[in-house]
Formats: sequence, C-alpha cells, structure tokens
Amino acid sequence: MVTRSELVERLELEMLEPVPQYVPPSPSIDFRQISPELMKQMEDWWGYDVGDKNPKSFNQKGESAMSTVMVRSRDAGVFYGELETEEGDRVSLLHARRCWYWDGAASLSELATEGPGRPENCKFPAPTEGSHVILGVCEIIPVTERAFKSLESVPVWSGR
Repeated sequence: MVTRSELVERLELEMLEPVPQYVPPSPSIDFRQISPELMKQMEDWWGYDVGDKNPKSFNQKGESAMSTVMVRSRDAGVFYGELETEEGDRVSLLHARRCWYWDGAASLSELATEGPGRPENCKFPAPTEGSHVILGVCEIIPVTERAFKSLESVPVWSGR
C-alpha cells in the first residue's frame, strides 16, 4: 500500500498544484481531475469512496449545502460547522459549535465520520450566531451525513 505522503505527491503531480495537508477529501479539490488509478489508491488508503464524499455536505437543517467540517485548532480546540472561508491556517465557520467533550468516538476522525456514539454525554455549547473565525487550524475533516445527524442530536451544554 502507498503512504499518505506518496498519495499527496501524486495528487500534486496530477493536479499541477499544491495539495492541502488534510487531503482528502477537501472542498478545494476537484476529484474529476484525478486519474482512476490514483482515485482507487486514495479510496483504498482512506477506506471509502472519496469522490462520493466530497460533494456531500449538510447545513443546520440537514440539507445538502456548504461543506460541514470538523476543525481542530492548535489553541482554541475543536469545532464543527459550515465552512465559509479557508485561508492558510485561518478558517471561518457558520453556526460553529465547539466540541468541548465527546463520548463514543475514539478520535476526531471517527467523530467526523460516525458522530458521537453517546451524544447525551457530550458537552457542546450552543452554535454561534453568524461567522466564527478560528485561527491556528491544523486539521479540517469533512463531516458525513451520519455524523452530522448524531452531532446535531447533542444537547446544548452550558457551564451555568
């Protein structure tokens, strides 16, 4: 099996441009530009059909919309919301919800693909109104439909 860095290098060669560190899938990558051979290697590596996952994203009503993503920041923690803008290590999310504590997912990747296994135990404050800018972003993971439904079932937590 090829390594992640080999896949990224092949992507950059085929697309003739740098590939973000959190590939794949990414809203900025047009999977139609990738050769079938490389697409198959990517699917084997990440364990699902990356070409099908990329265009699917869900807004607060569960409708197909902007990309819903999980974001890890070096200093501010973990959030999920609708990706509004992305520039370097700065991301703007709409309706961002901080994921202060989650239960039933072993990693952020599992949280983004499966959602929390025990949403009733999670601690997610209410979503922000409008745009929420997050600095120092080191990881962006697309949220699947299954995960979105589970994430949205987490009750609003308040420290009060």
